[in-house]
Amino acid sequence: MLHPHRAIQAAGPACLALAAVGIAAGAVAAVLLVPVGLVLLPALVQRVEVDGRSIRRRGVRGWEDPVGLDSVIVLRLRRIPWPGLERIRRAYRWGRFCSVPLRLRLASAERVVLQLNVVWWSGWSALARYLAMRPTVQSDGRTRIRLERYG
Repeated sequence: MLHPHRAIQAAGPACLALAAVGIAAGAVAAVLLVPVGLVLLPALVQRVEVDGRSIRRRGVRGWEDPVGLDSVIVLRLRRIPWPGLERIRRAYRWGRFCSVPLRLRLASAERVVLQLNVVWWSGWSALARYLAMRPTVQSDGRTRIRLERYG
């Protein structure tokens, strides 16, 4: 089971609670914490469930239909095109954080099955390693190098 990191799950309610306390104390600037808390609230319910045969994702609207692991044929680990970071050629790590944000993408023949920004999710490297070992899943050299380096 993959889920957002616990700190991200706790940040949404914490921002809303701090905003409520700040507004009650008369600090108008505390209103700025409300949108941050609302953006982070969905992390409380988001999950990715992987069993031996399928992948299911849970979002705000509930569980999506499961997708069989046999239909996943492509595994990619790519850089996220964030403005200003395209000039950085080499990534630098600080604990579990990396200066080059990565996106894990699983695709079947007809659509993208799962796409995760790996900095927010715990357990992404175990899922990527498990799928990279399956003989039916294709991954390129860049994906394998990034998985060894950052996973």
